[in-house]
Amino acid sequence: MNGNGDLTYHRVKSNPWTDGTYANIDFDELRKTYGTVDDTPVGKERLDKY
Repeated sequence: MNGNGDLTYHRVKSNPWTDGTYANIDFDELRKTYGTVDDTPVGKERLDKY
């Protein structure tokens, strides 16, 4: 943001998804260990109540 409150654009130097930063992270194992947002009932509609 500059002095008058406008957002300024800065080009990123690299993308961690394409430059190999995340290459050694086993996302499937993390999903098995911690689950995903969709694995919890929070914020889901309960159709069995109606």
